[in-house]
Amino acid sequence: MIVDGFENNSNNWNEVDNQYAYSKVSNGKLIFENKFGGSYTLLSNVTIPSNNNRFFISINTKWVSGIDNNSINLVWGAKGGESTYYSFGI
Repeated sequence: MIVDGFENNSNNWNEVDNQYAYSKVSNGKLIFENKFGGSYTLLSNVTIPSNNNRFFISINTKWVSGIDNNSINLVWGAKGGESTYYSFGI
């Protein structure tokens, strides 16, 4: 089981700060900021243990502000060249 209270970045979340987005693990939170107005995908480096491909994911999120009809997405399980992955967007 993986539990992440975001006290540090021990699970290697992809932190970015560029013209498109900002993401950082800070003060018990994983913070996203969309800087350009389109949808943005944050790729996760977190490894999900595979036990016969049965797992559950629970995420608590809070939308603070932003542009309607644009999303920020978490993606995990993607591998280069494959189109199979899991995602969650708000």
